[in-house]
Amino acid sequence: MTRSPRSEVGSAPRKSRSAAPGAGVSDEGSAHQAPRDLRTALSPKSAKLATRNSQLATHHFLMELQVEDMPARFLPGCRVGMKTAADEWLAGVGLDGVQVDVWATCRRLGISLRGLPEYLPEKQERLQGPRMRSLKDETGAYWPQVFSFAKAKGIEPEKLFLEETPKGLTLAYDRIIAPVKVVNKLEEELLVKILAMPFPKTMRWTISREKGSGVRGQGSATEFRFARPIRGLLALWDARTLRWWRAAGMPAVRTTKVSGKSMVIRSAGDYSTRLAKEGLRLKINSRKEALERQLERQASPCSAQSNHYEALSSEASDLVERPQVISGRFDEKYLQLPTEVLLAILEKSKLFGVVNASGGHSDANPAPAPKFLAVLEKPQSARAVRSARRGYERLVASRFFDTWFFWEQDLKIPLSDESRRQKLSGILWSKELGSVAQKSERVTTAAGVLAKTMKLNSNQHEPLGRAASLLRMDLTTLLVGEYPDLAGSAGSFYAERDPDQSSRRAAPVIRDASSDQPKTPEGTILALADRLDTLLAQFAIGRQPTAKEDPLGLKKTADSVIDMLWTDSVGLRQLPLNELLRTVGAGFPQELRNPQSDVSAYFKGRLAVKLEALNLSRDRIEAILAAVSFEALPVGEIHRAAQALKALEVDQFENLEKLAGLFKRVTNIIRQAKEMMIDFNVQVDESLFESPAEERLWKAILEESIQVRSRIAEGDYGGAFSRMASLALPLGHFFDDVMVMVDNEVLKKNRLALLNTVRQLILLVLDPSRLTLKKIVAPPSC
Repeated sequence: MTRSPRSEVGSAPRKSRSAAPGAGVSDEGSAHQAPRDLRTALSPKSAKLATRNSQLATHHFLMELQVEDMPARFLPGCRVGMKTAADEWLAGVGLDGVQVDVWATCRRLGISLRGLPEYLPEKQERLQGPRMRSLKDETGAYWPQVFSFAKAKGIEPEKLFLEETPKGLTLAYDRIIAPVKVVNKLEEELLVKILAMPFPKTMRWTISREKGSGVRGQGSATEFRFARPIRGLLALWDARTLRWWRAAGMPAVRTTKVSGKSMVIRSAGDYSTRLAKEGLRLKINSRKEALERQLERQASPCSAQSNHYEALSSEASDLVERPQVISGRFDEKYLQLPTEVLLAILEKSKLFGVVNASGGHSDANPAPAPKFLAVLEKPQSARAVRSARRGYERLVASRFFDTWFFWEQDLKIPLSDESRRQKLSGILWSKELGSVAQKSERVTTAAGVLAKTMKLNSNQHEPLGRAASLLRMDLTTLLVGEYPDLAGSAGSFYAERDPDQSSRRAAPVIRDASSDQPKTPEGTILALADRLDTLLAQFAIGRQPTAKEDPLGLKKTADSVIDMLWTDSVGLRQLPLNELLRTVGAGFPQELRNPQSDVSAYFKGRLAVKLEALNLSRDRIEAILAAVSFEALPVGEIHRAAQALKALEVDQFENLEKLAGLFKRVTNIIRQAKEMMIDFNVQVDESLFESPAEERLWKAILEESIQVRSRIAEGDYGGAFSRMASLALPLGHFFDDVMVMVDNEVLKKNRLALLNTVRQLILLVLDPSRLTLKKIVAPPSC
């Protein structure tokens, strides 16, 4: 009795002599794995054929990882991670013109690549070895290092040569990398990248390395980590299944599941169509639009709403694959609670509220309805829907019952009661900065100083001061203790019901200051004082955010400050950020490190990110932020200047380009003079002018200096840039006709002083030396 050959993991049946080169990717009907030539590079004999075939047709690759339900917060990162992995892989193998598409739902991660060639093109790679002075010794024999390197690379020593590098002469040789199957590279590189994507948290499980498991590595088992267990792998190359692929021990198939229903995908191009017929929208935007249409239908004639509607609808769209909206009801007595409180409690349960306001989500005071909306996975039977509705109604009823109890108990002690202030003194803000009551005192003092700077009238001062003292008082309430997200806004609800009249007048200021974007001067001042105090405090004790970690949400706090100053809706144009930081930081304990410079630098970085949203390149942003007028970070002014610079590049590009070149020349001359220890800090003496070009430049400086400074004071940065650009002509004539570094020391210093005056004037609004100019073409007019 003879034993048949054993089928090992990764092995394949021997290819018949009649098989065509490159054939053999198994389809659904084949019981064998792909031929071995799909996993290895082509032989040199077939290189020409592979190169020719790779130009003929393109292919469609599709991969789907079927996983257990993933948290919604993981999915945005999955989409970015898969797209980045695909782009990096395509760039690494030198493929362009490939259409990349990725998607992520709670149960599947997918990627599609259209327009792939059959083979990667042949390429040449230069490899370097050890440093050598020569290939051969005095007797004409190769040095031992040459033999060793050649043997290690599997080549003849004659193919080696010496190459000059920064390290000296080194051994080198050129290796030809033959065309390889694109599908092999996809498995070896792209699949590995996707399976190694980072997640906030991962699960770990061990995969047995049994016969046919497809797990590679040493030992009898291997450990695998991913966000959630992988339950299936679909991998298609056009209409063929890549059967030898493995993901966490799962072999690739051509089937997928939707709500437990298995379906066969005949080809990569058929995938999205088949899933769409089952009501599954792969794209998050499409799912979100479908969900919002259902929400409005179920809420009609009212409107679906939440305190954070966009965030909740996006999260709900990622919690399910096929959203189905159902409605439920609660006791009308709970409508006596503030609308924001009702919506916050429903949002905590991933539910939408329903309001009677006709204006939609932006209405300030919508009237709530005793109804809520829940999102389920579709399809659900009528019985399942009834059961889910009853469950949600019991949940909402219990939470509203507790909230009603907290509300009634909190109202028994007014927000302005002295007992609450004493209780606030017992709440620790930080060990280094003391209690929340001490923070409240600092904020109150800073808000008073800013109110004087803003020249608020007496009718505004009193409610602002009262609101500042009550802003954090709601931390002593039972409601905020149960729902911390209501901190700040809950204080306004209690202040409205306070027997003290001044507290009631302060309620609108507290509500405005607690919003993401305050709309009144009083609310803006209080919000700035409170949020800047928070930033300064955390930086002072060494808790500044990093690129990867921001547990306290300081990035969001800094961005909200920039947003308040960005549009200058309440007249804060003349209040630069650095001045605000000095005012707010004046009340900090003297023994703490002064963090103002660090916070200012952090704001400068966040402001650069904000400017990038205006489609400004990095060099433009650096040129604006380096201007003398913007050293103190007047955010509203920087915003105006950025918009004006974009317009100037379209209208006066030639003048700006010429000025940038001349400015760099001026800067180089000034730098050389400083290195030569030449003192040119003298007044420009007109009597020393020897050329008409000097006189014309000086006259232009005097005229434009008045005009530029006037435009800056008015906030007309378009005019300031335009006047500044007009200096290019006389400055160009000056360099054509005048030698600066002459032997006459008096003339030399006078001309250097003239150039330095030009430089200081231009630096008021821009540093052209940082610009890398490329003309912007204006869009065609309609």
